[in-house]
Amino acid sequence: MCDTIERLRILPSGCESLVALSLIDVDVTEETLEFFISNCPLLEELRVRYSNYLKKFTPSSPLVRLKRLEIASRGTCKSVEICTPNLLSFAFYGILRVSINLKNVSSLISLSVGAARPTIVMDNINQISGCLSRLETLKIRTSIYNEYVLPRIPDLHRLKKLVLDVSTKGNGSLLCFTSLLNAAPLLRELALKLNWSETLIKRRIYVPAKGHIRHHCLEVLQIQGFAGADIDAELALYVIETAPSLKRIIIDFRRQKPDVMGKLEIGIARAGNHTQMAMAREGVLMLKSKLSAGVELIIN
Repeated sequence: MCDTIERLRILPSGCESLVALSLIDVDVTEETLEFFISNCPLLEELRVRYSNYLKKFTPSSPLVRLKRLEIASRGTCKSVEICTPNLLSFAFYGILRVSINLKNVSSLISLSVGAARPTIVMDNINQISGCLSRLETLKIRTSIYNEYVLPRIPDLHRLKKLVLDVSTKGNGSLLCFTSLLNAAPLLRELALKLNWSETLIKRRIYVPAKGHIRHHCLEVLQIQGFAGADIDAELALYVIETAPSLKRIIIDFRRQKPDVMGKLEIGIARAGNHTQMAMAREGVLMLKSKLSAGVELIIN
């Protein structure tokens, strides 16, 4: 498919029965998407990533059959307004604050939001605070390069899994996200995915004070890209201290880092990077010394 399909006005044969559509690095406008939607009445899944022409996504009619919607923007898309009664999963990845209005999304159970800073992520989430009560999975993608204080989020009474996909070089703190844990009394799994820059910054670990809210349902902590670089060990120590039902900590040394195209590649500390691997192993030993009896530590 060409880079732009702005002039497309005739759909290929069979598209009226299309149930899933992915437009990745294709420059589509709102009008082009409207054309697809109106001519694909069975569409259940729509994914639009990195269109330079998409300024807003505001379909003129309800997307009755749509169950999964993902929009990823490099900053051009400023507004999303949809009515989707059967929507199960919604994802918006951008850079700055956008206007988001979700109408009649009573089936929504999975939400993913990304932005350059966690404060922007929370601003975008709080715009749809009335849609959060049934969420079971929440994924946040952002960068941590400073200390942040996040705004309060409404209670997430049904949330079971929280995923933090974070780019960092080790400064700042992930403890700003503990407010999300506090809002989710039934949270069972916390997954941390770390995308490291080339330089890791070491600093003093903040030891959680006594008296924090206890997360009685939290059973699993998973850290992908564990480096023992204080920012990850710090959050792990917080969970160990505040989750009396903790059963497993899963550590994966494989690290993600953005390549020049902004996509992710997987790397792992090997020959030539012994210092980083030694730091990661030291961090694991420190966590192991803090675990209560019966908590399983799994190293991948």
